[in-house]
Order: sequence, then C-alpha cells, then structure tokens
Amino acid sequence: MIKYILLVNRQGQPRISQYYESFDKDERLLMERDVVKKCLSRDEKHVIISYFKITDFFYFFSVLVGKYFCIAIHPERTLRYKFVDTIYDLRKKTYPH
Repeated sequence: MIKYILLVNRQGQPRISQYYESFDKDERLLMERDVVKKCLSRDEKHVIISYFKITDFFYFFSVLVGKYFCIAIHPERTLRYKFVDTIYDLRKKTYPH
C-alpha cells in the first residue's frame, strides 16, 4: 500500500506531496527531510530506479526530468516487486535509451 508520494527538485525542495495516511506535521517534515537527504546523496546518472528503507517504510525513487520522484510504501515483498516492475517499464517506454 502506498503511504505517500513526494516529488523533489535538485535543490531538495519538495514540489508535490500527496499523503494517503495521516501524519502530524512534525512527522511529515522529519520523513521528508530524511528521504530528501537519501535521494540527493545518490548518483542520478547511474540510477534507473532505486530503493531503500528508512524506519517502517520502503522508499522507491527515480530521477525523471531532473526531479526526484519518491514513493513510500508498506514493506510487503510482493507489492515491492510489482511496483518496481511497473516503474521500470514506464521509464523504459518514456525514455527508450
């Protein structure tokens, strides 16, 4: 199950966020800060799709048109694999090279 979606620019500023579960404001800020730090520390040239775990969620992220697209999901194994396959196929169709 998707917990939230976050779109971040290269400077680390959140541009779009959509939460599907209620979190208090302080918790949101802490989660966003941790995710942004982790995403910006990765090398975007070699990343098609990457994932990592922070606290209770798995985060998938990809760099699309200079923006970091991050999704937090519940750590259920089958959902993770289906999600990665879907994002990879979408990116492959959008950017064929």
